[in-house]
Amino acid sequence: MKRLLTVFVLICFCFSATLSFGFSAQAEHVTTVPSGYTGIYTTADLNNIRGDLNKNYILMNDIVFFESDFQSGGKFYDNGLGWQAIGLVTNAPTGESDQKFQGILDGNGYAVKNLHIKQKDKGHAPATQYYPLSIGIIANNAGTIKNLGVENAYFTTDGTSPPIYAGGLCGNNSGTITQCYFTGELDINGIGSSYSRTGGIAGRNSGTITDCSNYGSIKTKSSQNNYTGGITGHNSNIIKNCENFGDLSSKNPSTLCLGGIAGYSTTSNIENVRNCGNISLGDSVTAGASSYIGGIAGDFVSGTITKG
Repeated sequence: MKRLLTVFVLICFCFSATLSFGFSAQAEHVTTVPSGYTGIYTTADLNNIRGDLNKNYILMNDIVFFESDFQSGGKFYDNGLGWQAIGLVTNAPTGESDQKFQGILDGNGYAVKNLHIKQKDKGHAPATQYYPLSIGIIANNAGTIKNLGVENAYFTTDGTSPPIYAGGLCGNNSGTITQCYFTGELDINGIGSSYSRTGGIAGRNSGTITDCSNYGSIKTKSSQNNYTGGITGHNSNIIKNCENFGDLSSKNPSTLCLGGIAGYSTTSNIENVRNCGNISLGDSVTAGASSYIGGIAGDFVSGTITKG
């Protein structure tokens, strides 16, 4: 961990390359939908998961979105907001309960491709996502996401007022994510938000993330506490056998924790991980701001980091 008051910092780490890390492609796809699962064949099937958050689902082919899906008149235009994350993370002010995905989402070695999310300020964002705004395929995972790729995705926010949980797979994870990867871009503008948690796999992790890889670029800025990591922004449990190749950068932090694997980590176990991405702090640093930058964790409060 380092405390940095300099205007620009660039870190690039890549080590322990002889160990086994991250996502490895599934050897064979299951060709028949297993008993107890619902097959996902289309973008509509993927969207319909939100109708039952307790079932088990399996991709039977790549799920491919098209640019026209997110344009006016497209199936997922939604007033320019694009894909709405499945489920809901809430805080007390909404008066609503969390809507957690508690089933299994098995990618079966396939990928969700070309997904777009473009959340705007709170005047445009869905009211049910005010506390906080959760970005990813799944908003709130308490089940299992496995064997799934997210490719060529573009997730962005524009000056949102609520807190932000943004991840390539899910916004908030209290379940298990394993054998997954993300490629694309997370461009999270949290100016005006109370805090932001951004990661290539999950924005916030209080569950388990294993054997996952991030190849996507992550750019963040936030008015207040900004936790950004290659795998997760805020970690309070287990990350194992994961790697980051994506470049991370952040600007305008109040308090910034920026790490190749986790931005901020407490009461956690990080084992057998590596970062090969560039980490940079932009040239617009708030006077008096505290910035914590690290190749593995920006601010590691408690727990263990082991080579495995």
